[in-house]
Amino acid sequence: MRSESSDEPQTPGDEGDEDDDDRQITWTSQNFLELRIEFANDRSMKKALEILQRMMEIDVEQVDDNAWLECKELIAVLLNAIPVTTLLETQQIMLLTALETCPPHVVTALADHLIAHQDVAIPLLNNVAQAVAVAFARRINHSDTYEKLALLLAPVASNPQLIQELQHQLSTTKSAEHRFKLYQGHYAAALAPLLQRLVDELSADDMLNALAAMDLLSDMAIASTIGAKIVNECGAPQKVYQLLQSSAVAPDGGFIHLSCMKFFGTLGRQYPETLDDFPLFVSAVFHFNLLDASQRMLAFDTLAQIAYNTEAKQSLQKMLGTDGISRAMEAFAVAISSGPVELRTRHLDALAILFEKGENELLKEWFKYMGVPMPSLLLNLVQKPFPDLRMASLRAFGSLLCHPFGIETFLETSGFLDWLLNRSTEQEWEASCLKMDIIRSMIASESPLIDAPLKLRLKAYFVTSSADPSVEVVL
Repeated sequence: MRSESSDEPQTPGDEGDEDDDDRQITWTSQNFLELRIEFANDRSMKKALEILQRMMEIDVEQVDDNAWLECKELIAVLLNAIPVTTLLETQQIMLLTALETCPPHVVTALADHLIAHQDVAIPLLNNVAQAVAVAFARRINHSDTYEKLALLLAPVASNPQLIQELQHQLSTTKSAEHRFKLYQGHYAAALAPLLQRLVDELSADDMLNALAAMDLLSDMAIASTIGAKIVNECGAPQKVYQLLQSSAVAPDGGFIHLSCMKFFGTLGRQYPETLDDFPLFVSAVFHFNLLDASQRMLAFDTLAQIAYNTEAKQSLQKMLGTDGISRAMEAFAVAISSGPVELRTRHLDALAILFEKGENELLKEWFKYMGVPMPSLLLNLVQKPFPDLRMASLRAFGSLLCHPFGIETFLETSGFLDWLLNRSTEQEWEASCLKMDIIRSMIASESPLIDAPLKLRLKAYFVTSSADPSVEVVL
């Protein structure tokens, strides 16, 4: 298929641009259906290649807008009749021509097909078909293609030819949007020099670019350990810290400040040892009394991220001491016990993340700092008539009851077992599943507090009574 401009959609005023009413539509859904029937009568690779070659000659302007779905389905059927090896080795000329001239719909269809056969396609794209990988990269600057192409090309992102093409685009484009499409999705270690350009976008001179760059770097850090390693070693933390320092005094630095906090929270989850180098960030997280409601919410979210694993909790315990941790957990408890439902829900989710992992005695101390009423408060919140709040409370219970201290704490809480063993408390399917997961976790635990009689009561939760009216209705 041919289009006047394969890289960018045409705009009014372009030469050859015509009103839709003046277009001569010669390709409709019916035409593509007829081609599909023709192929059905001879389902051979030769026939599939023949029809694809004929489709290459179609003028995009002559295709009905409503026919693209049938067109993409036909392309998928034809491609399935051609081995990927054949397509990428002996049919490269056809494929390269298609990638150069076809509209975005067709490019994404080709990418989808190769993504579905990655085990065969990736080694070829990285070797004999690297020209095809480069051709795909040249079509990345389009809103309809870049996500699929980033997904396709990420496994071969360390190919020298592909890196050269991406660097060329970065050097020649004047579009910030184009640059960020190139950055997105390419997290291979070999691209560290290329991603250095992304770090260069972290400038207070252009707030929008800096925000976009930090979002991408945060996504990269959380996507994989390789991505986090690249981010940690490419100089990004130091530049983001400079932005954090300047945003603290800048009158319009609010958005930058929040984005910096998100970045360090994400990176701190992977590399908690780096927190010692950025005291202003740690201070911003733990000085809850100086923050407004929205910043306090972000601070608790960030605390949960940077203290996610066992090593991070131990590091923070040494860094802040007992007084610092106790003040933080007291503030956490206050935030959960008061305020709008939406904020309390968010804080409960942060609590679930914070207590998911860790050494039992340390977690016991941290939870103790939240105050004696906290177990009863959580039991009260999980029974409130607000679905999101109850779901968040169940997630918090799920994390806490994975640890011996949690089982001990809540078995001593008045009313907990009555709520836990009551089948009627959770009517929604997702909430019911969460509660059943909690009970399964307790059954599987080795806590001496769950003796044989209690274990039988917990197991009985999964035995439906024949007198259950819902069962009678089904029967």
